[in-house]
Amino acid sequence: MQEKTVGGTPAAPIKLDVSVRVIEPVKNLMGFASVKFNDCFVVENLKIVQGSKGLFLGMPSQPDGKGGYHFLQAGASEGRDAARE
Repeated sequence: MQEKTVGGTPAAPIKLDVSVRVIEPVKNLMGFASVKFNDCFVVENLKIVQGSKGLFLGMPSQPDGKGGYHFLQAGASEGRDAARE
């Protein structure tokens, strides 16, 4: 595998913290996962779904009360502070 570069210099590796919560299956829903990227950005409640070709992750969403859905994401406090600076 070739090393990724940014502007000719090696790209820094991404730190990932992943947690998985397995549930009793509900139709094709198998569980939920959360991922934190570089202690800065968090995506919570990814859906772990059994598809026809295997497991995949669905983006988190919540009903908006108007018949639609909105997607959710959260920033870790360090990431929010860095973004404000």
